[in-house]
Amino acid sequence: MMVNRFYALTKSQQVLTQIKLALALFFIFALICALSWLFISPINALFVSIGCFAILLLLYAPFVDVPSGIAQGSLRYLSPFLLAEKEKNNLIVLHGASLFDYFFCFDKEMPAEYRKSEVYKGFIRGLLELISEFEKEQLHLSESSLKVKTTSYIINPRSAQKFGLVQVPTDGLQRVILYLNYISLFVSLSLLNKKPSFPNLKRIYSFEAKLADMAKKKDYLQTLLQKLSN
Repeated sequence: MMVNRFYALTKSQQVLTQIKLALALFFIFALICALSWLFISPINALFVSIGCFAILLLLYAPFVDVPSGIAQGSLRYLSPFLLAEKEKNNLIVLHGASLFDYFFCFDKEMPAEYRKSEVYKGFIRGLLELISEFEKEQLHLSESSLKVKTTSYIINPRSAQKFGLVQVPTDGLQRVILYLNYISLFVSLSLLNKKPSFPNLKRIYSFEAKLADMAKKKDYLQTLLQKLSN
């Protein structure tokens, strides 16, 4: 199973890594701004500068938000490629791996098919971990109203159904967030596929399920994971 190299660093090394990345992005921003002001009109250069700043900020955000969320307890890893928000109102929101996770989990030598396989297996491992956690707490799953919800470009509706997940419409706010993070999704998919890969937002789906229904799929998930790991 893959390991996120960022968390193997000491706290000071983590901060230094974030600073180095911020400086690298600032250098790109400064270079683009300088070229814009040199070769295009001031008003257009201003728009380019603002757009560039926004894009680079969105790219940098997960490198701060995810570690901060883990440290504060608002996020936790179920597997290297599946995270969960803290339970709220009987709902656990799951998140697939971000650009931050891909950046620190993938090695340059890893082929694309291996990367995609690991991410897919990571999603399954995460679901199994979530089910196991509540089984250990001796929660009566059949009587529980606890639900999970996720939005993913890794899992399609057919696979999700086998996992006990039901496709639901992607809400307006989530769709706006997806559009705002289009560049981040592009970079994430490109890292995953080891080639430029533009995300098709029509193929990003939202799913929901009762934990009790997912627990019924535990044997299937375990069998599938074992099959994929062989």
